Amino acid sequence: MSQQMKYSFIAIIVISVILLVSFLTFRTKRVLEENPILSESGEVIEKPSYSDLRSELVKIKDIDVVIGDNEAPITIFEYASYSCSHCANFSARVYPKLKEEYIDTGKVRFILRDFPLDEPSLRAAQLTRCINKDGYEALSKTLFEQRQNWAYGKDFPEKLSSS
Repeated sequence: MSQQMKYSFIAIIVISVILLVSFLTFRTKRVLEENPILSESGEVIEKPSYSDLRSELVKIKDIDVVIGDNEAPITIFEYASYSCSHCANFSARVYPKLKEEYIDTGKVRFILRDFPLDEPSLRAAQLTRCINKDGYEALSKTLFEQRQNWAYGKDFPEKLSSS
């Protein structure tokens, strides 16, 4: 097989793959548009708009942990997992300064939402809900600081209860 035939063969394969992907993409889009999403009762569910989703996300819910002045001009939402090293870093290095300079001065309202990435983190988040609001920040800080001691391994429930 000549070099030119090899390149022609490769070009045909690449073009075929592009055409196949394009066909599947447009077909999937058409199928989704032609077949509305139905609720359990059979009613058509309207696709929410971006503004609907945004307004739902920024609603303060009863389960949210709210720290700071409710009238603060800026609201920051944090989604955190107690076993996450990045969340622990934020808690140790960024949050204290943020709290001192912005939350405590009434410039920012801080909303914490649990986003457990694994079962140990879920259990830790549940534990934080068993304490009053005044003790929440101290417990949360301790959980992040001690995560290496409790968050890893099958015996995390025992370790978590002793942390």
